Amino acid sequence: MSHESLLKGLIAFFTIIFIVLATFVYGNIERSKQKTASSTNQATVLPPAETTKTNPTPTTTAVAPSVTTPKTTPTTGAGDNVLPMTILSVLGYMLFRSRKKLTTQKS
Repeated sequence: MSHESLLKGLIAFFTIIFIVLATFVYGNIERSKQKTASSTNQATVLPPAETTKTNPTPTTTAVAPSVTTPKTTPTTGAGDNVLPMTILSVLGYMLFRSRKKLTTQKS
């Protein structure tokens, strides 16, 4: 194995590792943003005021809970992975193309 192909293989390997780690870090950042947003949107329910059964006061009013937005998970799918998959496919194409050129030149 020549040094040039070894170097290309190492660069491709570390590029793939970098893309995978960047994807995980990005996902963790988005999940933490979602957790903080959902925790601030949660309604706090106040305990009801104690009233005596014999003498209710007319000035006490019931506290209605605030309306919360429904929890939604972020949409996932092909749109999230377009950039990493494009980079991987271009790198793979370049690697296989260069290997094909190397094998045709040797023979």
